[in-house]
Amino acid sequence: MPQSRRKGKRGEYLVRNMFIHFGFLCRRGIQSAGEADIVHDLPGNVHVEIKNDERLSIWAMIAQCERDALAREALESVVFFKRNGTPIYAAHRAEEYLRAKRLQSIVAEFIEVLEAFKAQGGTLWTYTIHDEYGTPQEVLDEFIDLARGATL
Repeated sequence: MPQSRRKGKRGEYLVRNMFIHFGFLCRRGIQSAGEADIVHDLPGNVHVEIKNDERLSIWAMIAQCERDALAREALESVVFFKRNGTPIYAAHRAEEYLRAKRLQSIVAEFIEVLEAFKAQGGTLWTYTIHDEYGTPQEVLDEFIDLARGATL
């Protein structure tokens, strides 16, 4: 096996292990069978391309990833890349990044609300703070609406 293929395979295993570390199911894809670099259970239909190369051309990598994503009818695409002695980076569309950060913000706000309920001695199901947050059902409904809006 040529050195470049071994290096690519190592990169795929590194990204696969990172996915698993963060709680996603993931395995190396079988490219000869037409699968992507890795097969995963990320939410949404995301095509993942992995590059482990010393001389990276980010625009060529993104173009390849988007072509492959289109061929696979994926809604999103992301390129994971690294070179020797560097951490793994990811490149994807700005709106996808901002959508993820917005969802992270919504979850953080929701956790704050839950902590406020708990600090007041209640539970989400029995206690309400009408002045600031509304009923627990209203809080859950708002969270669901915000989360859906952030993932559209």
